[in-house]
Amino acid sequence: MFRCFKTILRTSVIVGVLLGLWRWTYDKSCFSLVFVLLILGIVAYSYVSLKMHQRKCFTKCFVNKKSCLFTMLNSPIMVSCFYFIFSIFTSISIAYSVLDYNWMMWGLVFLTIVVCTAVFGVFEKMLKGIIKEDYLMLMSREASSLVGALFFIGLSCYVIYTNNIPGYLKPALIDTIKAASDSIYSSCDCTDYFLKAKKMLEGFAWWAMFKAESMGMNKGFMVAGWVVFIIYNALSGIAISRLSAQIIYCLSKYFRGECGK
Repeated sequence: MFRCFKTILRTSVIVGVLLGLWRWTYDKSCFSLVFVLLILGIVAYSYVSLKMHQRKCFTKCFVNKKSCLFTMLNSPIMVSCFYFIFSIFTSISIAYSVLDYNWMMWGLVFLTIVVCTAVFGVFEKMLKGIIKEDYLMLMSREASSLVGALFFIGLSCYVIYTNNIPGYLKPALIDTIKAASDSIYSSCDCTDYFLKAKKMLEGFAWWAMFKAESMGMNKGFMVAGWVVFIIYNALSGIAISRLSAQIIYCLSKYFRGECGK
């Protein structure tokens, strides 16, 4: 139990430093992008290291050797590129989201780390003797990442909807977009451009959803809005859980026998 607590503490410090330093420095200089790139590197490596194993099993068992799919999956470069692009979307999503986190969302990040650590330890113990030693921790990592993502996505959607409605909403759309754009700033031109663009799109989405609700418009519009909202939060949830699970995996390999023995 004490060893698991140490893993939770170490993972929390690493995740907190990466996300915290990005949030603290994003408006000061372009150097802040280094922390986003570090998150991207960890998330991308986690995906690619798994898919390199999975593609071999999948192509060998299920895919016709003459098909285009076989050619694609048989190429480590194509598989790596696909998951690297997916990692970019998830990393950008968490970089955007963390700028709006309140104390409840930071608490949720910590709870997600606790869940990922617990699931990792339980699965490592359960699967020992069933899964080959070389893949035991890999399987435990994937289980903890999945459970952590579901946990974070479910609770974050509720927390954001009930406690994080933006203060820049105005009766007029133009005023809302302008207020949203003015609500964020970075001295790094590249960062500033993307953050303002994201805020304006976010402002438009919130304004449209609340306008549709107040006017009693078609429910399909509201459903579509919430689907986009859930997908957006799902990407950041996947990034948080994947980042946490990969760090737990690396720490457990470094301090062998940490959680699950």
